[in-house]
Amino acid sequence: MLAMFSIDHLHLFVFLCAVCQAEIQDGDIRIMSDNPREGHVEVFLEDEWGTISTIEFDDATTTVVCRQLGFHGPAESIKSTEHLGLLSSPEWNIKCPEGAESILDCDRSKREGITDDVSYASKDYIYWDHEHDLGVSCVGFYEPSVVFLGLLGGLSLLLFVFIVCLVYLACHKTTAQPGATVNPEHSANSNDHNPMPQPRYSRNFQMTCKSQW
Repeated sequence: MLAMFSIDHLHLFVFLCAVCQAEIQDGDIRIMSDNPREGHVEVFLEDEWGTISTIEFDDATTTVVCRQLGFHGPAESIKSTEHLGLLSSPEWNIKCPEGAESILDCDRSKREGITDDVSYASKDYIYWDHEHDLGVSCVGFYEPSVVFLGLLGGLSLLLFVFIVCLVYLACHKTTAQPGATVNPEHSANSNDHNPMPQPRYSRNFQMTCKSQW
């Protein structure tokens, strides 16, 4: 039973990872910062996240990065402090022409890494020097994506329907139905057949009560 439970959870984990991976597309860009306008830039190319080198770089690339992130305005390149040192994530040389809308519209090449031969592992490891990674500072109006606009519209529609339902219930409040009418003749007949017994108290009981008070 425990083995079946572990296998089911493993399948679920693999499925969720596949779904998350499917959402990332070649050429996607992200800013590794709490500030969506400014920070360290990473680009998804060849099935892995990498960085953009500023060694062979032009300002048009910064403009394309901010434009792809949704900021249509002046863009400025800043020094990234996210990665300083050797890492296995690759660096890319990217040069974008004027008017490019995406990194995929730009000329790109992977920078040559540093090969480290590990004899005991019988494998060559490649590292990149990330002391020249690109950081950007985007300025301008943010244009939300179509998915965000659709989600916002759906939530607004649900809120409108909820308010309409509340108004409808307030205006058409159900009232309690009046009690059934009693036929006087039936009431009289029922009293004749079933007279209500009247309490009878003895004279002595009444006098005893009065004496106690």
